[in-house]
Amino acid sequence: MAASGFVLWGLVSELTRHREAWDSSLYWFTVPPVLAVVAAILGFALGTDAIQLGVAAALGQAAGMMVWNPRASWGLLPFTIILLGFLSLPSILAAALAAAVRRRLNLRRPINSARGDGRDDR
Repeated sequence: MAASGFVLWGLVSELTRHREAWDSSLYWFTVPPVLAVVAAILGFALGTDAIQLGVAAALGQAAGMMVWNPRASWGLLPFTIILLGFLSLPSILAAALAAAVRRRLNLRRPINSARGDGRDDR
């Protein structure tokens, strides 16, 4: 999940030639929805804690920000952390909903279990 945030930040930065990806409208229309979809897929497949996936997405974007804009003024770092926290909310919600669907379907093991269907051997 962190890798997704990192790659998407860098991709938008490079495509739009903005040092900070969120200075581009492309970021706002693509990155949060794509991260939410990735979080939903991972939340369903792994059944992991949704908050971990959302925080990982935010950390990946923060790492991308540091790589693609190393000369940034870090005076706005507290605001950046708060904003990335809010931006992780759709990913957290998507992962939580996907994990709830997984529980509703009674899938216990990871999807790629030895049996292949992820169901318990009851």
